[in-house]
Amino acid sequence: MFAFEEDGKPLYFIYNFKRGAYYPFVPTGDKSQDVEAALRLKAAIGGELPMEEELDRWFPLWEIPL
Repeated sequence: MFAFEEDGKPLYFIYNFKRGAYYPFVPTGDKSQDVEAALRLKAAIGGELPMEEELDRWFPLWEIPL
């Protein structure tokens, strides 16, 4: 997992080693996420990283211990 911050808000790129692909995770609060922001990140970064194409496999990781 790679942690970043945009406008003071956390965002993560999570690597699923079993699938060999990344997916974005943008938490917005207690067990909620910004899916639209995650899709924008996928569109912007997708050419640089191998991205998970199946959205059903974008598993949110709540309470990340960073």
